[in-house]
Amino acid sequence: MGFFKIKEVAGILNLSQTYISALLEENLLAGLKIGGRIFILEESVGIYQKYRKY
Repeated sequence: MGFFKIKEVAGILNLSQTYISALLEENLLAGLKIGGRIFILEESVGIYQKYRKY
């Protein structure tokens, strides 16, 4: 189990960091907020990529 930083996810998904934060708030991505830093679970990025087509 690994984590990405929000900037890495924004690049992978070609979305803004603000949009990534909104996806986290809506529980469409799994992640952690620790001391103002955001880390997103690698597996949730893969799942989001797979299902965002539908």
